[in-house]
Amino acid sequence: EVHEPSRLLKDGDNERSLGSFRRAESHYRSAQISATRICDYWESASDAISKAESYANAHESTQSESIQRLIQIAKEAMDSHRPDEALRVLNTLPEQMQSIEDAMTRVKGKRKDIARELDSDHADIAPELAEKLESIDAMILSGELSVAMGALDSIERNLSLRRESKRSFNQSMRQRSTIQNRIPEYHKERLSQEIEQALSYSSTGSWIQADSILKEVLTELDKLQSIKQDTEELILFLEKEWRNTRKALDANNSISLDNPTRIMVEKKMSDARSNFERGDYQQARLEMGEADEGIESLRRLV
Repeated sequence: EVHEPSRLLKDGDNERSLGSFRRAESHYRSAQISATRICDYWESASDAISKAESYANAHESTQSESIQRLIQIAKEAMDSHRPDEALRVLNTLPEQMQSIEDAMTRVKGKRKDIARELDSDHADIAPELAEKLESIDAMILSGELSVAMGALDSIERNLSLRRESKRSFNQSMRQRSTIQNRIPEYHKERLSQEIEQALSYSSTGSWIQADSILKEVLTELDKLQSIKQDTEELILFLEKEWRNTRKALDANNSISLDNPTRIMVEKKMSDARSNFERGDYQQARLEMGEADEGIESLRRLV
């Protein structure tokens, strides 16, 4: 198996016979370095390869594949007459194996944690995840630990989100009557249907969808409350302005009750108040805008 030192020695002899003593000396030095390296490391490296092969045969496929990769690199180094390099590679074997064992412990631990959580909090969807978990188990056996861990992390995030969504939904629905009372009449049918849809999702265990819909309803109610407050300030202000303007109109006998603009303003103010009370704030604002223009027009006539 070892032929490099003798080849270098032969090359040195050839150069010497040709009178090229410096080149011959260079070959002799290289032969000495190669021979020393082989004498010092070859036996140890060969023993290390044998032990590594035995170790690979005694361990599961995940670890065995990693060991075989190291053995292949070491054998290639031996083929290049570098037993020192082969030994250096194989000296990393304990560290590599420890790394694999640590990764295996983590992924198996995560797999057990997910199984426990499914049994305790998500038994209703366990059958849906059975095939995916079988696929992950196959990844673990084949040594695809990082891929398996990524898949387990994804399942864990979804279970955590589902658990939190269930808690949030149930907590909100304990205040269902309060939520219903917050819905303005104009929006009651639409938002009540959305709440029923959320309840339908919850009845099938689709907690994420149920909580998402309910959160959208609650967010819209908060926005409607803010719009209501702004609109109420506007309508109260405009009603006061209209009362003052109407007094001025009554004092001016030239602008009668049947004045078209005055009639229009009265109607728009009445409609704005009516739409405000039933929760159609956008329509109320439009009518207030038209009424405001009419009030301004009437003021110029006073």
